[in-house]
Amino acid sequence: QTAAEMSPELKNSLSHRAMALKKLVAEMEAAN
Repeated sequence: QTAAEMSPELKNSLSHRAMALKKLVAEMEAAN
């Protein structure tokens, strides 16, 4: 299933999770 075939809601939740993960990684790197 490609991203284009996904529902907007699913794509939104996935991108939100990815952004939260990137933010977490950035904060962990800043803390070290």
